[in-house]
Amino acid sequence: GQSGVPAELGPCVMIAAGDNHTAALRSDGTAICWGANQTGQATVPEGLGNCVSISAAGNRTAVIRNDGGISGWGYGAYQLPPKSEWRPYVDISLGAYYITALDDQGQSSIFAQTTSGVGSPSAEATAAEAGGPYLSVAGGTTAALWLTPGGSLVSVGRDPRAQKVPHSLGP
Repeated sequence: GQSGVPAELGPCVMIAAGDNHTAALRSDGTAICWGANQTGQATVPEGLGNCVSISAAGNRTAVIRNDGGISGWGYGAYQLPPKSEWRPYVDISLGAYYITALDDQGQSSIFAQTTSGVGSPSAEATAAEAGGPYLSVAGGTTAALWLTPGGSLVSVGRDPRAQKVPHSLGP
């Protein structure tokens, strides 16, 4: 299961947990997953290659590949190219039904997750996407948070209670 660490894990630099599976990025850049696998979330795609970041949520896993693009598997597999030839993605976080990623300039991209891959983000998410630059991003079930260089948080979500940023941390 999810709590049984594989013997072949080796040294890791990043770890993420979904609902019933775990994903890790080894120090050599390869991804490894274990635990529940009902939608393929714990089966790393063959030929994936080296990665720079990993995230998991629900029954999905995603990585940023060495070329700056994004690969996801499990519920709704997808491949996304880098933002452009000169703007690779460097940070990723999965929410319940969305993907948030930051490029090397701190600009955010948000993708809605569907069973067949990715779709368009909501209007609220598009507004957060237009902001930035951001230092990091975190996805949750009903809200996503972005950390600004000034240390404040920007939040977008469906549940007003979940996305309310404490006054001392808001912009």
